[in-house]
Amino acid sequence: MSTTIIALRGETSEKIVNGERMLVTPFVGTNESGMLAQLGIGLLLPENKVFTWGLVIPHTLIQSWRGMKILEQADTIFSNETLCACFTVASGSIQNTANYYIKALSGSFGSVDKLQEVRREVLASVPNESELEKMITVLETNYVQVDVNEIREEVKVGRLAMSPSVNRFLNKPNHTFRTHV
Repeated sequence: MSTTIIALRGETSEKIVNGERMLVTPFVGTNESGMLAQLGIGLLLPENKVFTWGLVIPHTLIQSWRGMKILEQADTIFSNETLCACFTVASGSIQNTANYYIKALSGSFGSVDKLQEVRREVLASVPNESELEKMITVLETNYVQVDVNEIREEVKVGRLAMSPSVNRFLNKPNHTFRTHV
């Protein structure tokens, strides 16, 4: 039995979900705890319904946060398809397959240009220290491993400061957090 784990909630807003207008809250999280957790993004719906989408590996925390930020700005959501698209376009490098998601997701933003504008803004940002620490703490408490290479890369390019909490995270033993090559 799986339990949704919410590492960080985004902004609650009104959206059209599968043709119905409702208040929803995007989040960064997983479908369960432990090694088989799928880290990514989700959407809290009325009546305790939840959509989640994520990957078993790699567990890219910053990409998940960016996917949530893109999802916050989408007007229309089509269940997991939109979550997958938001997560995919939140990657710094768009592969040919991701171009499909840009086109599919553009309707939720009014145009490809608007989506690309949102995407550029989101890719230039990272979670603040408090958000990052909260996500790491929740995931660590639930035995969900995170890819440290993504965090190292964000520090290296200067988008993420080497704060004490980031330094502690990067120096955790490998049994707690994964390093993918």
